[in-house]
Amino acid sequence: MYYPAILSDEGNHLLVTFPDCPGCQAFASANDNVLKLAQGALTEWLREALQAGGAPPQPSHEIEVPPKARTLVVPVPEKLARALQARWQWA
Repeated sequence: MYYPAILSDEGNHLLVTFPDCPGCQAFASANDNVLKLAQGALTEWLREALQAGGAPPQPSHEIEVPPKARTLVVPVPEKLARALQARWQWA
């Protein structure tokens, strides 16, 4: 399972945002592992949504990417992906 993200250059930093997950974002510098930081932010956001009892949104197949930004595909850890799928089945 993967969530699409938007990667944009914010001057001295890179910003990763997740259109499907409001408020979920990660900042990285040029030397950071952007994918790892993005995956960490997404994982925590999804876990918190599950713990709150909600059903987090399912990942979009397509997102709108602003000019000069790029798409980043961020994997969800397998155990968390299974928990999400179970929640969506019962929601």
